[in-house]
Amino acid sequence: MTPAEEHEDVAGANPTGGEKPISAEIPGTTLKKDTGLDYSEASGLSRQILVDEGRLVYSRGSRPGANMWLVALDESRFVMEGASVEVTFGTGDMTVEVQGEPSIRFERVDPKSAYGIRPFAGRYCSPGVDISVAMSVGEEGLILHHPRNREERPEFIPVGTGKFLNMDVGEIQFRFDVGSAVPSGFDLDTGRVKGPRFERTAPDK
Repeated sequence: MTPAEEHEDVAGANPTGGEKPISAEIPGTTLKKDTGLDYSEASGLSRQILVDEGRLVYSRGSRPGANMWLVALDESRFVMEGASVEVTFGTGDMTVEVQGEPSIRFERVDPKSAYGIRPFAGRYCSPGVDISVAMSVGEEGLILHHPRNREERPEFIPVGTGKFLNMDVGEIQFRFDVGSAVPSGFDLDTGRVKGPRFERTAPDK
């Protein structure tokens, strides 16, 4: 967990100071424009913004305690309920300010970017640990198929050039040989440790 993530968990005085802020009444259509997956290239963090029961939810994944309510100060500024964190939404981005820490800017991930992912689909192996996996095209990104866990099929969403993200698993960065538009392999980063390097073995059929 990064320092910013640790501070997101700390309950305390809200960053506006004083007593608990009064929640502004924001129409559902206005809230919806702020929903989606946001990614910070600088920090490597991802956050998903959802609407539930007419309120925005700030999500860090599916693990327990990863979702937090956002209290509206106005149409663009929110604070986390019970924590010293302010979230400001812009056009296609958001800024998260944790009290006592540098702010983090996140950019909204464009779902349409998934349409160019077919070259990444295929089979990959990691000779060092004797693991073979398959990548197939999903609704919004790449689906990872692991032979040792056939029930779970995490989907990785494109967040940059050759970079895909799953909030619960981690980040995949594809590698390319010079002059090739087809990846030669990928590296998996779970956020805690660097995973094995995978090499491409066959295209998707």
